[in-house]
Amino acid sequence: MSMNKLGGSMFYRILLAAFLAVCLFDASSASAQPKLKTHNDTTAYSVGFNVGRSIFNQVNFDSLNLNFNIILAGIQDGILQKQPQLPDSVIQKYLAELQSKLEKRRKEQMEAREKELKKQAEENLKKANEFLKE
Repeated sequence: MSMNKLGGSMFYRILLAAFLAVCLFDASSASAQPKLKTHNDTTAYSVGFNVGRSIFNQVNFDSLNLNFNIILAGIQDGILQKQPQLPDSVIQKYLAELQSKLEKRRKEQMEAREKELKKQAEENLKKANEFLKE
């Protein structure tokens, strides 16, 4: 899959926003609780928290068993323009696999939701027909 195909997805836009938010912190200070002394500090924290929550909602890293510290290290290396620990082709391969896994999970969730809605619709129709018979 080309970078353009992957780069256009919402997942990668959210990750890009996270990269920008994390660039203000190094890996050691990111885990420390920041002191919110000014309006700008509070705004910055709010933006960062919202980005983090959005990423979690999009990806749910916990269910993927990904090491958060390694994610932060990759973000930091990318922001600081360091040499990656992996060739770009390997990075793209793993990102494509992750994207496929996430798409499969979303599809399964949608199918389960549709099944539940269909069941509820059938129950509601049955109740409506019983009501009309009265």
